Parts: sequence; structure tokens; C-alpha cells
Amino acid sequence: MEPRRPTPCPLPIHPADPRTCRRMGVFLVWVAVAQLLAAPAAGQNFPEYLGPRATGQPAPSVTAEALAAAQGHLDAAFQAGWDQDYARGLASLQQAEGILTEALREDPYSRDAAETLGVVYFYRGYFGEEGGFPQAVRFLTRVLEVDAASVAAGRYLAHSYHHSGDPRSARLYADWVMTVSTDPNLLSEMDEVKRSADLAFLGGWYEYSDFYGSDEARVISFDAETRRMVTRLQVTPELETQLAARSFQQLAEGYRPLGDDLTQRYLQSIVDRLMAASPVNLPYPVAVDAVESDQVNAYALPGRLMVHTGLLRFAENEAELVAVLAHELAHIYAHHAARQLVLDSRNRDWAGALISLTGIRDRVGSDLGRWALDRGTEVALDLIHRGYQRGHEEEADRYGTHIAFNAGYNPTFMTSFFIRLFEADSRSPIRLLATHPPYAERIESTSGYLENFPLEEELQLDSREFQEMRSRLGGAR
Repeated sequence: MEPRRPTPCPLPIHPADPRTCRRMGVFLVWVAVAQLLAAPAAGQNFPEYLGPRATGQPAPSVTAEALAAAQGHLDAAFQAGWDQDYARGLASLQQAEGILTEALREDPYSRDAAETLGVVYFYRGYFGEEGGFPQAVRFLTRVLEVDAASVAAGRYLAHSYHHSGDPRSARLYADWVMTVSTDPNLLSEMDEVKRSADLAFLGGWYEYSDFYGSDEARVISFDAETRRMVTRLQVTPELETQLAARSFQQLAEGYRPLGDDLTQRYLQSIVDRLMAASPVNLPYPVAVDAVESDQVNAYALPGRLMVHTGLLRFAENEAELVAVLAHELAHIYAHHAARQLVLDSRNRDWAGALISLTGIRDRVGSDLGRWALDRGTEVALDLIHRGYQRGHEEEADRYGTHIAFNAGYNPTFMTSFFIRLFEADSRSPIRLLATHPPYAERIESTSGYLENFPLEEELQLDSREFQEMRSRLGGAR
């Protein structure tokens, strides 16, 4: 295989002289210097740009001179970047900013000065200065407001939003540039922005790949006898699956298994497909239990997922069913029950009992294990019956949309299905709404989040297997 070459920078170092560059690394030792250099300008107002110069309106001679001087400092900054002397580069950018700011005050109709100043703000962020990208976004947005023909403003807005972690806005401005420009190099650059923004969004959403090794998976406190910090409780895959098995044993009481092997196999195939498209392999499989119940509901805990036939009858297509199942699986991937157990054991007054159980080493595997299972079962059942915390639900909404999308489904059914549920019985919410409250803000937040997905490709909405299953069960309730 050919060795991987350094990724070229998608931006021109000089507006009139495109070239490629390596992405500069950012080190803490010079970030502090960069912030000090930026401090004097942080509180300044942006210079005003009034829009493009009218035809025949002469430009003050100072503008051309200022642009040439500013460009010299920009070139010096880029060279410093190549040399990885970021403090020197930021100092050169600050000098260029000062010249361009004064030039715009002298000539507020200079598009070149305005666009180049936006480039300076962008590169301050690109060189690692905190606040550089937001500055570029605010200023370049103003430029576009008064000068809709400023392609450069749209171009650097796309890059600024991309580097700020806002793929939706990055794609929006990249698309706009691609509609107003015919420059093949610029079109290719914007296409790369869109592709990079999509990859960053679709690949950087999962935060718990190292959950079992994180502080969220353990309770640590000071041991007065040994004078050391001791791990009182450690979440493991075995603990998660054991508490889930105990919780589901209690949940299953009063429910009758569906007894339809075709439906059972179909649901298991959907869950297996979703898990295969998820961010990291769970250390345990997830088995599906379908039960007879008119409730439109589903529950999930590590290793188990219970689906009510009321949900199967209410869903109109496979994408709606997947939206719910993916959301439930997201609770597992986010380790919500285990995280709540750890949090409660830190905050509740019965945490003292937990500490006392660890006093004798050979009792850890017995008394402490039983305590963790008992308390964990209580926590899991409480989450299911009373509902997850709002933050947990919002996290599951985000994760669920990614899991569904990765499996090839249209994730927009996440919000549309909940809205349909609410409209079906808004005065007496369906059980699924009682445990997953569709706060207006939450629906709005999820809807906005869904707009980050690249939905141009064809995504699955339904299947013959789903409709056959729905027909066997009697359709909508």
C-alpha cells in the first residue's frame, strides 16, 4: 500500500496563489501566547464594511497600499506556520488585522479589505487562537449581508463553520458557493469541505468507547485505614448484564410472550442490523423479547430489549419502528443505567453502606456484588417506569439518529414518529410518551440536529417483512 501522504490544506495560503499546506498542530505552550497576543483586540468592534464600491467611485490610494502591506504580513504569517512558529505567525496576523481595520475605516467600501480581514480572522482560528473562528463567522456574515456577491466571504464562512464543528452551516455555505461560482478549483474545494464536514459529524458523535475505563464507571473514595484512594464500585459488562437480567425478570411479570417466531426473528434481525452499524461493538449481544401488550412502548437495558405489540401495530413503516429501537439501543450504548447507578452511589447517603461493604477484602465479591445488583436493579427499573433524565433522553435521541442512519435508514422518523404519537392522544399521552416526554424544546433540538445529516442518498423507509408482520398483528391499534 502506498504510504499515506500529508493531507493538503483545502485553503489557499494566498488568495491569488493557491497552494497546499499541512494542517498545523496546536500545542498548549503557544496557545497561551496566542491568547495574550489576541487580548488587546478582543474587545474591539469590527470595522464597518458598507458594501461594494459603486461603479466609477474612485478608491483612496491608501487602500491599495494598505492591502499590499497587509499581504506582506499575511505571507509572513503563512511562512511562520510552515516553520511551526505559531506565536510569530499570530503576531504577523495581528499586524495584518491592524492595517486592514484602519484601511476599512478609511475606505468602508473596499471589498478586498473586508474579505482579506475575514481571511485574517479565519487563520487566527486555524493557527489555534481561541475565538478566531467565531470572529471570522461574525465578520464574514456581516460582509455577506451587505455584499451578496462576495464569494470569498461564503468560502471562508464554510471553512470557519467546518472548523468550529458546525457541519450544517458549513454545508449550507459550501452549497451556496457552488451555486454562484464556476471556478473548478473552488468547486472542488467546497465539495471537499462538505465531505470533510460530513465525515467529522458522522464519525465523531460517540463518546463512550472507553466507558469501562473512565471515571463514570467507578466509585472511588479515600480509605482511612490504607490512606489510599480505593475503587468501591467498578462497572463491568458482567455487572451491566446481570442487573439487566434481574430487571427484565421483574418487567416481564404480567406480560405474555408474543409467541410468533416470524416476528421474533424479524425483530432480532433489525436489532442485529442496528448493532452492526453502531459505533463500537458491545461486549454482549442484545436479545429481543416481544410481548403482548396494547402499550405503544419498548424498553432496553444491557443485553435485553423488550418490544410491545402495541408499538408494532402503531408504527406505519419500518423506519418508524427503527427510530424507536435505535433510540432504545442508544440508552444501552450510553450506559445510562450504569452511569445513574454510579452517580447515585456517590450522591446518596446510603453510599456509606457501600463503603462499609468494602472493608474486608474477601467480602467484595459477595456482599458488595449483591449490593450493586440490588441497587442497580432499583435504578434500572426506576429509569424505565419513571423515565430517563432529560439529558439522557436528548443523548439517546442523538445517538439513535446516528445508529439508524448508519444502518441505512432515514433518521428523520425519530421526531416525526414522536409527533404522531402525541397527536394520536395528546390529552392522555401514550405510555411511550410518558417515559420519553416529547418536550417541545427536545423535539426542536432533535429536528435541528437531523439537518446535519447528508440525506441526499437513498435511505430505507420500509420493507416487505415489516408490512407482513404488521398484517399478522392486525395493523394499527
